Order: sequence, then structure tokens, then C-alpha cells
Amino acid sequence: MRWLRQAGMIMAFLSVLGISASGVGLYLEERASFCASCHTEPELTYYQRSLVRSEGEDLAAYHAQVQDSVRCIGCHGGVGPVARLETFYKLGVRDSLRYALGQYHQPARTSQPLPNPNCQQCHQAAVEVSGFDNHFHNKMLQSDAPPVTCVSCHLSHKPGEHRRKYIFESSVFPVCNDCHRVMGGPSDLR
Repeated sequence: MRWLRQAGMIMAFLSVLGISASGVGLYLEERASFCASCHTEPELTYYQRSLVRSEGEDLAAYHAQVQDSVRCIGCHGGVGPVARLETFYKLGVRDSLRYALGQYHQPARTSQPLPNPNCQQCHQAAVEVSGFDNHFHNKMLQSDAPPVTCVSCHLSHKPGEHRRKYIFESSVFPVCNDCHRVMGGPSDLR
């Protein structure tokens, strides 16, 4: 019986330790400098760009500069508390262990591309504007549309122009053509 009580005490201690470590991790993830300390390349480059006050060389740096409340985790953390904790445990803990064990890739690889709700938490109004000039956003919401993510067209970490909303023709026309093949319309856009 004594060993059972000791095992219970050890489990309780580990649970408290785990909750405390999770709290510290969630606190630290709110700082872009913390993210850039492990996610070195190419994230460190993006983080350094965000420190230079300008129009924003890439979409991520633009968000960090223009809207001071947007941090790495603001886009990469999931929407809502459940998704946030899921991201923390699925990616944060895994990535931390890989980094500590030296089993990480440089340059970094995205294993979980940003889903649309992560962008729509701030940009839903832009998606809902009706009319032909916004048909690409409107169609994206339809269930019969091919799976297109915001970051398929608006590249987050590639240097570009704010006035063009960080859209690159070489990336966007294949997405347009794929969607047009499924939804109708010309599919030879260039």
C-alpha cells in the first residue's frame, strides 16, 4: 500500500509540474523573440524583418509591425482555446523536444499549414465582400470549392509588396486555374 501512496504522490507532483510547464510555455509563446530563439531559419529572418519599422517586407513582418498585437502565435496558434491548446501540445511540445534533442530541420519546414480560420479571425469581413472583384474569396467558402487556403495566395514569409497584399502571380495563377477547373470559368490564366 505504501508504494501505491508514493506512486500517487509522484503522479500528483508530475501533474503539477506539467501544468506549470504548460503555463510557462503558453506565456513564452506570446513573445516572437521566444519563437525565433528556436525556429532559427527562416523564422529568425522574418522576426528580424518585423523589428525594422517599415511597410513590411513580408506579410508576417507587416502584421507584426502594423498591428503590434499580432505575434507568431496569433497566426500559428489556432482559433479559440481548444485549438490553441491542441496546437501547443501537438506542435509546441513536439517541436521543443525535437529542438532539445537536436532533431530539427534547417531551414524549418511547416508541418501544419495555416488553416483559413486562423486568417479569418481578423479578416472575415474581407472574405464576405460580395461581387465579382471578390469572387475568389466568396467561392472559397463554398463546400464544393477545391481546398484553397488564404496562404495559398497571400504568401506569409516571402518578401513581397504590401500594396499587392503579398500575392505573387507565379503562386496565385495555378490556384486560380485549379479552382476554375472545378468551379467553372477560364482555366488558362497567366
